[in-house]
Amino acid sequence: MTTFGELVRYLTERFRQAGIESAALDARLLTAHAAGFSPEEAVTRRDEALPHAVLDRAIDVAQRRFAGEPVSRILGVREFWGMPFELSPHTLDPRPDTEVLVETALAWASDRHRANAPLRILDLGTGTGCILAALLSELPNATGIGIDRSEGALRTARRNFARLGFTSRSIFLCGDWGSALADATFDIITCNPPYIETADIAGLSAEVRDFDPPLALDGGKDGLKAYRDIVPQVSRILRMSGIVIFETGHRQARSVRDLLTELDVGFQTEIFADLAGIERAVAGVRQPSDDAMRGKKKVGNPIGSG
Repeated sequence: MTTFGELVRYLTERFRQAGIESAALDARLLTAHAAGFSPEEAVTRRDEALPHAVLDRAIDVAQRRFAGEPVSRILGVREFWGMPFELSPHTLDPRPDTEVLVETALAWASDRHRANAPLRILDLGTGTGCILAALLSELPNATGIGIDRSEGALRTARRNFARLGFTSRSIFLCGDWGSALADATFDIITCNPPYIETADIAGLSAEVRDFDPPLALDGGKDGLKAYRDIVPQVSRILRMSGIVIFETGHRQARSVRDLLTELDVGFQTEIFADLAGIERAVAGVRQPSDDAMRGKKKVGNPIGSG
């Protein structure tokens, strides 16, 4: 009989031979998934012999990994902001870099002593709902709306919120960005739109190209189509002194910042880098028209500080 530890070692070697960088981690996670073990049991039951049904399941999931499917897709879940989020074919697989949007929004709320205020949050292109859920977990009196064009994504987000206990503080709507929000206004708007240039999609890694939904990737010829559609809506739905935060692709942050400042409605803008030092997010705080900071551009410091 093959033990859990022996199967992990076997798959680790096979994954290494296939050029999978995270071979040991992937082998452990997928073997635990096949065996139905928790992370703790993957340690305490490593010498336990596995039945043939588990071995068959392990072979099946290993074949999916060899074909390039991400481990998170195989497991059906991804952790974001310390919480598990169900994935589906209709949602992006949340990346750690996206947490910079959450950090920026929380810095804005903290600077203005609003962490306990009844803030209203809008998450455009919500997908799994991970950004909105992260903010609701940190802002106990906030409520939020998540909008997505995909009904499948919205079903996934609703399941995530039901499991995490945020259903009573959230609403999910199907729509084209903020166009359906006639009179609603918000303190925080977050958005991780499709921003890959159409011509670049074929060259993406198989884990992204073949498993993330095309609707959530394709940003048009120059990758900026969604921003051009959304930014004009911001002046209508963002409250005075509110913040809008966009995730951006490589070399796009300054173009998105310019789209905001060109609105000429008094945005103080900043660009934020991710952990790799790549400009990853653009934030704009809407200032009163007589504010001396009108349109001021910054890079790198917490927005609204000082």
